[in-house]
Amino acid sequence: RVVADHVESERCAEFDALWATIVTMLRRGVKERRILTVADDELGAFAKPRSKIRSKEAVYVYKQDRCRRCGSAIARWDLSGRWAYACPTCQPMDASEASPQLSVRSN
Repeated sequence: RVVADHVESERCAEFDALWATIVTMLRRGVKERRILTVADDELGAFAKPRSKIRSKEAVYVYKQDRCRRCGSAIARWDLSGRWAYACPTCQPMDASEASPQLSVRSN
């Protein structure tokens, strides 16, 4: 039970951190009237202010061939009739969640 409590506590901490990030991004999105999913500390590569970054530039994996963060090939899969995208390096999937339809994107 102690191990289960520790695992549950770690998952709660991960959830709380994720929730805080989402709330921050949504509040900023409302203020700026758009949501950029690229972290502030990684915007320097664009050499322009947030307001001048095009939506297409403001994503790591969505509709990309390679991850803008690490350069890995992007995986995509059908998720209820829509494409889902993920970087297998930056966003590793738990083995129990792996989908048989998962494929590396190629255009």
